[in-house]
Amino acid sequence: MVIELIRHGVTAWVAERRYQGHTDIPLSPEGMAMLKESEESPEYVYVSPLMRARQSAQILFPNSEQRIIESLSEMNFGVFEGRTADEMADDPEYREWVDGFCNGDCPGGEGRSAFDERVRSGFEEIISGQLAAGAAKCTFVVHGGVIMSLMEAFADKKKSFYEWFIQPGCSYILSTEQWSSGHILVYRGKGSYVR
Repeated sequence: MVIELIRHGVTAWVAERRYQGHTDIPLSPEGMAMLKESEESPEYVYVSPLMRARQSAQILFPNSEQRIIESLSEMNFGVFEGRTADEMADDPEYREWVDGFCNGDCPGGEGRSAFDERVRSGFEEIISGQLAAGAAKCTFVVHGGVIMSLMEAFADKKKSFYEWFIQPGCSYILSTEQWSSGHILVYRGKGSYVR
């Protein structure tokens, strides 16, 4: 089975480099205009419940049913949401989090370990179900952090979380040919839905 992990389009906060997380920010007009409809039309697409992912999926796959998966929401950055790194340069809570390589808990939000567990277990459940159903392809429209977590955990090409950063409107393409031997996905390349 082929898997495609697509990052949503640009929002005003992405353009301003603000932490978004669970804040339900819509695509900006530029974010809507940047995306182009896919030539494929899957029966359904797995999406985060957040508006920016659902709007992106509607543009990319207008005739596909959206299956909303709560566990595929972006990380909850708590009190850091809506703010930029520059704005928080002297914030002791932010400094402590950054100095801990952004692995600790965000005040009022979640930490990397809880986020990774949520995202990865939800994804594994979907993939296992789709493989059992004999699906040929499984398409996701989600968030940058979600994609980085999944790629770090499951891609056969080993890279750290941040090395898997991907631009809005772009995707990673993988296959499940090695899934049964330790839940490994074979990296096949990148895709783009940017005009």
